[in-house]
Amino acid sequence: MGPILLYSCFLFGATLALYHGSPLGHGFGKFVQDAGVTILGTVPSIVKAWKNTECMKGLDWTRIKSFGSTGEASNVDDDLWLSSQSYYNPIIECCGGTELASSSIQGCPLQPQAFGTFSTTSMTTGFVILDEHGIPYHDQACVGEVGLFPLYMGATERLLNADHDEVYFKGMPMYRGMHLRRHGDIIKRTVGGYFTVQGRADDTMNIGGVKTSSVEIERVCDHADDCILETAAISVAPVDGGPEQLFIFVVLKK
Repeated sequence: MGPILLYSCFLFGATLALYHGSPLGHGFGKFVQDAGVTILGTVPSIVKAWKNTECMKGLDWTRIKSFGSTGEASNVDDDLWLSSQSYYNPIIECCGGTELASSSIQGCPLQPQAFGTFSTTSMTTGFVILDEHGIPYHDQACVGEVGLFPLYMGATERLLNADHDEVYFKGMPMYRGMHLRRHGDIIKRTVGGYFTVQGRADDTMNIGGVKTSSVEIERVCDHADDCILETAAISVAPVDGGPEQLFIFVVLKK
């Protein structure tokens, strides 16, 4: 959310409000109120904390015209609570990844919005949803791994310490003369044309808005105690949506 806000403010000449301290308490909410913030950037885990702790009670956020949300999957109930703090104004979702230097799907204020979903591809971006055989779906409602069109605003051309073509293009199918680019997200397209992110196609997990692999977590856990033989880390998406939850399975030596 930080780069989005910074870039947007420089691009449009908007005033950027920066708070020094944790965003998890009443102090941050009062800052938003007193500064007259009109567009508030959020992360789903932070919104869930605000709702559960009721730390924003008694504040006036009615000057907010819209919210931005990125980093994790959103929970519909949490989004409804957040929107209610400002006359039920829209929450604009944004999803992409640092390696995209941009986003692939997002919400658009010119379209009707549904909580916890994305309404369109982002500017210059195109993609198809692939089935288990790498063939693009043509049905309106479907779920599968996303294949990005290779050219878009912010597309990388090389990687440090890795083979760019092997990471992003090896094994990906051709589509209308284009070699599709791998991103790793599983995306669902609903009957109404909205999108939701269902998780990852690889071993990458999104924990608290930070992408990490199961191997990195397991490497630490395996050496946490002499009684541990082996561990396995997985992430699970809650049934009602929202940020992924981390589960670690442990096999003891005895």
